[in-house]
Amino acid sequence: MFYTPQKPLFHLGKFPIGATELIILLQIIGTLAVAFTQERILPFVAFSTDGLLTGKVWQVITYPFFNSVGFLFLLGLFFFYQFGRMVESQLGRSTFLYLCGGIILTVPLVLTLYALSGGKPSIYYGSQILSLCIFSSFCVIYPNLPTMLLQIPIKWMGLFFLAASLLGALQAGAFGQLIAIIIAVSFSLIIVQSKGKAIIKLFPDSWTQPGPSKPKRSRKPTKKSLPKAKLKPKTKIKSSSEVDDILDKISEHGIHSLTDEERQTLQKARK
Repeated sequence: MFYTPQKPLFHLGKFPIGATELIILLQIIGTLAVAFTQERILPFVAFSTDGLLTGKVWQVITYPFFNSVGFLFLLGLFFFYQFGRMVESQLGRSTFLYLCGGIILTVPLVLTLYALSGGKPSIYYGSQILSLCIFSSFCVIYPNLPTMLLQIPIKWMGLFFLAASLLGALQAGAFGQLIAIIIAVSFSLIIVQSKGKAIIKLFPDSWTQPGPSKPKRSRKPTKKSLPKAKLKPKTKIKSSSEVDDILDKISEHGIHSLTDEERQTLQKARK
């Protein structure tokens, strides 16, 4: 996989903390608070439509950082760390934070609108939807990457987890949560596709790309505005199509499949 580490926000001891690690750290702190207070803190930090309507506006931000301790929480942390760093690397830190913030705000917005339209008021907390959206984003960036255990393309695992989440919400009768999952995942995939990082495109380009801009009128060059002749580079860089082929090869087979010549070509292109 083509992974470029981001500059850390700060260091916790010797461990670098980026955006992905910061979100995980907040989840660990919040979950420890839930455990030590025996869940008495949840009414204050979990999102509820009734709480929002009575002025507890902080709940639209705090709810994903407080989880019940269990296997699903640990699995979600693993998914977020393993795949969140790759998504952050591909999108850039600012876009990644925008993506996570959009997901976090989408869930309470959908649950509130569902309750106001006559649906059942909801209480929701935990990072399951956030982790699912980040994993789904990873799956459209690297759809053909084989999984370690089953050696099947990871896109099918992403589809499995999405279907399992939807069926679980449907079985529980949590229709507001079901709608929130669909909209949050769709929002994530649109952001990834709009940045040109999605190998699998699930939405029309008109949804993700801005409209064509008017062409600027060309000016006739004057003596003062004539461009200076540029020196030819000493090293010859491969064409963009060759670099794209190398990146496609990384996406399908991993970075270990590259030859020495392909690694040198990729290094020159990065410089």
